[in-house]
Amino acid sequence: MFKIGEFSHIGRVSTRLLRYYDKLGLLPPGSVDPQTGYRYYTADQLPRLNRILVLKEMGMSLEEIESLTAADVPADQLRGMLTMKASDLGRAIDVQQARMRSIESRIDQIDAGDEDIDLLTKHIDAQAYLSVRTRFDSIHDAAAFAGRMFEAAAPFVGDSPSPSLLGIWHGDWSDKGLDLEVGFAGSFLTDELEIDGGRILAPSRLPAVDVVSTVRVGLPDVAHGVYAGVGRWFATHDAKIGGPIRELFVQRPAPGIAPVVEVQFPIA
Repeated sequence: MFKIGEFSHIGRVSTRLLRYYDKLGLLPPGSVDPQTGYRYYTADQLPRLNRILVLKEMGMSLEEIESLTAADVPADQLRGMLTMKASDLGRAIDVQQARMRSIESRIDQIDAGDEDIDLLTKHIDAQAYLSVRTRFDSIHDAAAFAGRMFEAAAPFVGDSPSPSLLGIWHGDWSDKGLDLEVGFAGSFLTDELEIDGGRILAPSRLPAVDVVSTVRVGLPDVAHGVYAGVGRWFATHDAKIGGPIRELFVQRPAPGIAPVVEVQFPIA
């Protein structure tokens, strides 16, 4: 038997936390001296303490911890809950990393001030477009979907050049979902193409348009300076944006490789 202070050293946890777990019923002491009220713990309680601490580190609530530390909890149930929690943590990390990239891009924009970027005005002819319009939770979800599009299209491409990925922004920029149309530009397929998950790319034609365009490297959440430069062009030329913004991928998204994108702002 170990006194509470001894057990705290062995388990690497404070006596305050042990008393708290006792109060909640998560880890009552092995015995309590009726005369002194001293708590005593046994070595057999270490596995339960370790399980509690692991689940706490995973961010689980006390209610979840209590359920999982109850007797006879199947190992597959424990593994399933831990897997779900790991997935939640992974998504949270992705969000924080995206925020960090956005902050760094804002800092770069501040440092650059009103530095000019390379802009080009040009005419784009009407073209075939095989696409689907849908909502994505984030730009990263849209990039993952684009990868699945290329996988689905691969059997039909053969020796032809890889089709050009084109995205169209139909809604406002939002952190609560993006209204995007994504697909392949140019003559490629004239029939529908089904992507895993049930989404269907359908053929259509994009109208001819005059645009001011520039190039960005990376996803749009790290390219504030690029879009600010385009905004200054419209202000300087007293022009208005004439429709949904198009993004033509010169270099397609791939793991570990920053996409190169021609951003096209239609001119009214």
